[in-house]
Amino acid sequence: MLIIQNTFCADHYKIGDQLYVWARNGINVRKGPGTNYPIIKAIAFGDSVIISDTTLMRYNLTAIEANMEQDSNHKVDPLILRGYWVKITFGLNLSGYVIDQYLLSIKPGNLNGQDAYELNFLKIIAIDTTWKNPVKNHGNEPHYCLRITFDKNITRSSCPSEMGSDVGYEFPGFSIEEVVIFFSSALNNFNDCYVYTNWKEKLVIQQEICTWTIINKNDTIVVYNYCNC
Repeated sequence: MLIIQNTFCADHYKIGDQLYVWARNGINVRKGPGTNYPIIKAIAFGDSVIISDTTLMRYNLTAIEANMEQDSNHKVDPLILRGYWVKITFGLNLSGYVIDQYLLSIKPGNLNGQDAYELNFLKIIAIDTTWKNPVKNHGNEPHYCLRITFDKNITRSSCPSEMGSDVGYEFPGFSIEEVVIFFSSALNNFNDCYVYTNWKEKLVIQQEICTWTIINKNDTIVVYNYCNC
């Protein structure tokens, strides 16, 4: 079974920290640390919460179901995000328990973006272009590489290629599980994806005609997105 966290989410926060909900459909706040407890309220994507206490109650979340590896009979394990139930305060002094996998320290920048970049929910800090020579079979017009810098020095680079464009992302100081949460929280999510490589430091995810390769490289998570279109 592929559990992509070497550490639990709890290692990334402490009591008193303000975190933000990154579950696209929101998460349920319950009266106790378990799914058997009544729901107090649902909190939405982008809402802020304060960690008021931690528990030892674990909760594993299946991000992508088990599937068959492409072009083989090898069954690939499901993609599991593991975490704990934590106590939070939110709203007007309300409190309750939630699972912590989709609580991140960075605040979403655009909650209602449509038809934008995969990271349209992060605040854009800068956009830069660099000159690129004409691409073969694309005529004589010059093409440009586009580099977008988001919060926390997250970057997205896009350059023209023979098949369309090569897209890459860099997440300095982030973990693989946090990056998976970023993309699974996007409008273009992983609901219809399957994993076909189970490596500890390299995760390959296929979505229709696109392949996402997520690599842990020198404490920076690098993501390559290739679409055969």
